[in-house]
Parts: sequence; C-alpha cells; structure tokens
Amino acid sequence: MRVLLAEDDLKLGKLIQYMLEQNQLATEWVKDGEQAYDYASYDEYDVIILDWMMPKMSGVEVCKKLRANGYQKAIMLLTARDAVEDRVAGLDAGADDYLVKPFSFKELPELLHNKMLLGIYFISASSHTFFSFFSY
Repeated sequence: MRVLLAEDDLKLGKLIQYMLEQNQLATEWVKDGEQAYDYASYDEYDVIILDWMMPKMSGVEVCKKLRANGYQKAIMLLTARDAVEDRVAGLDAGADDYLVKPFSFKELPELLHNKMLLGIYFISASSHTFFSFFSY
C-alpha cells in the first residue's frame, strides 16, 4: 500500500512516516499543502493523509481541490481539530476518514490496513462516500 503523508510538523511527520513504513506501508512525506496536491495529482497513492493546518494550502483545501478534479482514492484528515463541526467540515470537504491528534501510534497503521482489507476505502465517484464490499 502506498501512502502520501502531508504533515508540516517535522518531528511528527518523521515519526509517522517511520511508523507507517515499519508496518509495510510505503510512505512519501511532504510538508505543505501545495506539495501534497502536486504529489497526489501526478502519482498513484492508495491513501492520502492530510494534516488540516499546513502552510500554502490547508488539508481541507487540498481535499476539496482533489475531489473537484475527480480524485477518487482515499483521503484521511489527521488533525488536532476535534470539534464535531470540524469533523463534519472535513468529511463534507471529501475526506473519507478523520483521525484526531493525539492518537496512538499503533492505531493509524491498523486503521489503514483494516479499512483497505475490508474494502472501506473504495469511493463512489459521484458522492465521495465510502462503502464496503459488504454493502448491498
């Protein structure tokens, strides 16, 4: 599985990248929203993990722009913004999932592996909602 991680905090980004790679998740790490958009536009990833608050373009702006341009792969927001309104705004922007910082470093790779195995990160191109293989 290929992951694009967009995180501007250098310590956290390095730690998340290391942790994901230790769990057999090939991870490219970028440090701002413009880079995230460019990488996602020109390369193939199974999931993009976006920090909400980044320089040059926020994670929500990246998500909206990718979805507006037809991007259909999985997008997860990883952020300290934990209000219900923020979660709803992130999902409305086209994110498939939302994980609040701080989180357990065991949680993220497990979450990604399990959702990919269950087929949850297959996105409907028309509505940007996710469904599993078990949906009828």
